[in-house]
Amino acid sequence: MEPPLIAGLIFIFITIDILILVVIFDRRRTQALAAAAAAMNLAYQKKGNPEIITELNGFNLFQHGHSKQVRNQMGGTAQNIDLRIFDYNYTISGGKNSTVVSQTVICFRSPGLNLPEFGLSPETVFHRMGEVFGVQDIDFAEHPAFSKQYQMKGSDESAVRELFHMNALEYFNTHPKLNVEGRGDTLLIYRRGKRTKPEALRDFMAEGFEILALFKKG
Repeated sequence: MEPPLIAGLIFIFITIDILILVVIFDRRRTQALAAAAAAMNLAYQKKGNPEIITELNGFNLFQHGHSKQVRNQMGGTAQNIDLRIFDYNYTISGGKNSTVVSQTVICFRSPGLNLPEFGLSPETVFHRMGEVFGVQDIDFAEHPAFSKQYQMKGSDESAVRELFHMNALEYFNTHPKLNVEGRGDTLLIYRRGKRTKPEALRDFMAEGFEILALFKKG
């Protein structure tokens, strides 16, 4: 057998093995998330409602990529708070390569929220370079540690500054690498490119409620 043919067959077998492992891992994750949802009295859907993407299209997270999918959706309503947790995937293509970006998202809707439009994300070297060219970053002089960790954007800077009181600034300073977006009665919380493990779902949800409490009125 010719060496190129052998190499091709080896590549095919490795690819098949990887695909099988991905399917097995995905199946196990689905089963574990369904069990976690049941334990927390949340409704569960393996295939999430695609209308979520349309509903939340105004948020920055949903304005990237293509082939967008919502999976492993769970949720419920209590005390006028609508809670949804789901895996959200989208694909970024560049030349011959493409990358799937996946993250677990918490979405709160509550009449107790009246949020200015804002986006909070971990600050990177690219963000700092962007500031040189005028890209918005709302810094808080009284809390430089927060401003060093996070980039903040908002359509109404004074309203964003009022929203991020000292307790909020201190909270995020001790909870790094979060992405938080808000507008009106809706709040999104996620870590870009990170799916929450089923065993860590309860802790992530608790973290979400802590953030909700920072911004909720009454």
